[in-house]
Amino acid sequence: MKDYPVIKYVVFFIVGIVTQYYFDLSFSILLGIVAFLIMIVVILRLTKSEFNKNIISAILLMLLIASSGALYFSSRTMIKTEYPFERTKLTKSIIYGTVKSINLKHEPKLSMVVNVDSINIKGRSVFIKSDFLCNIKEKNSKQLSKLYNKIGVGNYVKIKGTINKPRNERNPGEFDYYKYLQSKDISALVYVGSASNIKILDDKTALGKNIIFKVRKAISKSINEIYNKRTAGLLKGLLLADRSEIDYRVKENFINSGVIHVLAVSGLHVGFIVLIFFFLFSRASIYPR
Repeated sequence: MKDYPVIKYVVFFIVGIVTQYYFDLSFSILLGIVAFLIMIVVILRLTKSEFNKNIISAILLMLLIASSGALYFSSRTMIKTEYPFERTKLTKSIIYGTVKSINLKHEPKLSMVVNVDSINIKGRSVFIKSDFLCNIKEKNSKQLSKLYNKIGVGNYVKIKGTINKPRNERNPGEFDYYKYLQSKDISALVYVGSASNIKILDDKTALGKNIIFKVRKAISKSINEIYNKRTAGLLKGLLLADRSEIDYRVKENFINSGVIHVLAVSGLHVGFIVLIFFFLFSRASIYPR
């Protein structure tokens, strides 16, 4: 731990997050604790007395890091994304907004997240700032492919569809889709009956995000061309984090063998791999490392 102080700080930060998760202290109390600890640490650093100063400072610093973790978690959970309307279903709505992200196409469906700025509901305009998940269903594969090839992340679009509140947990232990979307800061669903109901009003794109989308799209296309459907679904799950086409029997086999986490590649797993190599090569010089 002495050689790797960052690991020690991260552990205390995580302890703060876990503590806040279980005890749920108010944001104002945590802010006061953090401010008080900062003040005490600064005073100790400035004082000339050496009586146990280093030990006390180290303890206070660890408490400060843990409190900062709790404060971070509290700030993340303080603002909850809520469905913005009283009615759970709004038909014939016209939505205006910027495309935030686009999922890979799975005929006859295409999904994308739109950062909405205004909605026209039966002639009445409502100005709102929220993310909506739009699901486009199109029986005509050519029309869907045309939209998929044309639209880009950052485009300003006009969408005609039906706004719905995501489904809550209906029975104990059932998957709560509404809560899941809330965790992704998505407040509502939009069902679009045809690709023709989406019009691109401004084709300006978000450069970085749109490049990533195009790369994912190109890789997905190559995988589909080279491999059969079952293998392609598995490869896209591993390489592109798109698990929607993985065969249910393959998923079942992964679950039964206890390695289903392999299909959920995330930054955490990458971090574990980096950490392992970091320790393996920690004694080597910088170039081999």
